[in-house]
Amino acid sequence: MIFGLLVVLIFLITIFGDQKEEIDIVVAANKWREDKGDMVSEHPIAPFCWDLNGSQLLEHPNCNSRFNGSQFCGLQNEVNGAWNSSFVESDPGRSAANVKSALSKRGCKHIIVDFEAVKSSKGELEAWLVKFIAKLKPHFKVSFAAYAKDSKVVSNPPANKQSYEFICSHFDEIWIMSYDYSIPPWTAIGELAPLSWVEKVVDHALKTCRNDQIRVGLAAYGYDWKTGKIIEEKDHKPDAGNQSVETISKRREKVKKLERKGITKFFIWSLGMYNQVI
Repeated sequence: MIFGLLVVLIFLITIFGDQKEEIDIVVAANKWREDKGDMVSEHPIAPFCWDLNGSQLLEHPNCNSRFNGSQFCGLQNEVNGAWNSSFVESDPGRSAANVKSALSKRGCKHIIVDFEAVKSSKGELEAWLVKFIAKLKPHFKVSFAAYAKDSKVVSNPPANKQSYEFICSHFDEIWIMSYDYSIPPWTAIGELAPLSWVEKVVDHALKTCRNDQIRVGLAAYGYDWKTGKIIEEKDHKPDAGNQSVETISKRREKVKKLERKGITKFFIWSLGMYNQVI
């Protein structure tokens, strides 16, 4: 009897023991790109096409009639090319109603809130968000795109207003924007997303978030340190020696390392690359 149970146990370990959870990748699409037609990707696409201006929801013209049926939909606070904090002064219930009305029609199931450079206090922002997502949660999954930071106090003031503990207590997922560690002319020349830094950021998030809540951002671009302009991976010339550009090999290395920490969810800030991103 005991021998039989051991045989069954060994069989189950053989079959299931080495199985890994499948990698879950979403490709984030930038509203400022004027790509014609629908983008083709083997992974789900999350268009960041919508912005809150006060309680009014704006859809970027580049997104009109595109991305129909995308389940992931990005909501930002960019108005006329600049981050705008007026939504914090709006009625969160009214703002949520406007978002629900528009994004339901577009087939959205999962909203990613990406509010950046907010000028209000941390307490004011969190109080507004609690009321805002309470109205959305019955209808959508709601996640929050957060600045990347480790346990140290970061030099980016808006990042200090974002608490990973608060985000993971109220949102379905935290989308960590783990790139732009080095940006010309603000920092010294370096990697866009050094692996050691990304690991520290994830370790910091794991202190207050479940691993299944964490979705790590990977980039497909870098910077030309002479001009400060963005270089997309698809336009990168390997012999140019630009260490800033994130490539598929760098992304794969990050995924491999983070899998060991139990992280299986990622998003790609693609800037024009929608296939072969990983």
